[in-house]
Amino acid sequence: PVGPHVRADLTVTFGAPKLAHLLLPAAAACGRVVVADIGLLPAGPTADGPEAVTALDVAPLFPPRPAAAHKGTYGTLAVVGGALGMAGAAALAARAAFRAGAGKVVVVAEGASRPIVHALVPEATSTEALPGSGPTALAVGPGLGTGSWGIGRMDEALGTALPVVLDADALNLLRGKLGTLIGRPGPTVLTPHPGEAARLLRLAATSVAGDPESAACRLAAESGATVVLKGFRSVVATPAGRVARVLSGNPGLATGGSGDVLTGVVGALLARGLPAWEAATAGTYLHGLAGDLVQERLGGESLRASDLPEELGRAFAVVAESLLP
Repeated sequence: PVGPHVRADLTVTFGAPKLAHLLLPAAAACGRVVVADIGLLPAGPTADGPEAVTALDVAPLFPPRPAAAHKGTYGTLAVVGGALGMAGAAALAARAAFRAGAGKVVVVAEGASRPIVHALVPEATSTEALPGSGPTALAVGPGLGTGSWGIGRMDEALGTALPVVLDADALNLLRGKLGTLIGRPGPTVLTPHPGEAARLLRLAATSVAGDPESAACRLAAESGATVVLKGFRSVVATPAGRVARVLSGNPGLATGGSGDVLTGVVGALLARGLPAWEAATAGTYLHGLAGDLVQERLGGESLRASDLPEELGRAFAVVAESLLP
C-alpha cells in the first residue's frame, strides 16, 4: 500500500531519473519530471531497468538552424491517410509535422477529403496516391481506413525504401502480417496503444498493460521495427532489446487524435533525417511535453488533440533551455 506522500506538480531530480520517476505507483505522484545537470557523467543504460528519455537527451538532436537552411534541408513528409470521413486525422498529423519542423508536408488523402485537408492545413499539398518522388519519410495510418483505398496506399508505402511510421489503421492492416516488415530496406517505427499492441501480438490487453516493456520488446522483435508503446511513461523498444521510458506526458493525452499528432511528429523527425530510435524517443518526448504544457495552461480535462501542435514550439524551447548553464 502507498503511504502518505507529496503529490508534486513538478519534480526536479539531479543527474539522472530514478526508477521511482518511471514506474507506478510512485511515478504518478511526480508530476512533470525535470533532470538537472550537475556535472555527472552520463550513466547510460544498465541491466537494472530501462533508459529514461529526458529533455537532456533530446536537446542535442536539434542544434540551431544554419543561416543558409531552406525547406529542403528539413525534408518532406508524406502523411498517408484521410479516407472519406476521416480527413481530420490526416490534418492533425500534417499540422503536427509542420510544428515539428518538417520542411514540406504532402497529404495523401482520398478525393473528397483533400479540400478539407487544405482548409485545415493550408501549408500542405495533397494527392490521392503516393508520389513517386519527393517524400523523405512516410507517416501512414491517420484516418487511413481499412477499405480498398487504404489497403492500396499501405501497399504503396511498404513497397518503398523510405523511413515510415505506422499507426492507427496501418496497424490494423498489419494484423497477422508483422513478419512482412522484417527486412524492409528503410527504417520502420510502430506507435501502437496497448489495445493495438495486444491485437498484433494476439495477447489480452491486460497482459500488455501489465508488462508494457516486455510487450514492446516482443513486438519490436517480431516486426523488426522500433516500437513506441503509448501509455503512462511510454515505452520505446528496438529489435536489439534497447528499451527506454519517456519522462513526459499526462492522462489528458487520452483523447481522440492524440496519436495522430504523435505520428506526425515522429514522421517529421524521420523526414528531417533522424534515425528511428532518435525520432521515436525525441518525438514521443516532445509530444508528451506539449501535452504537459497544455495541461499547465488548460488543465487535463479540457485537453484536445488540436491543442498539441500549437504547443510544440514551446516544447522545443523548453528542451533547448535544458542545456543552458
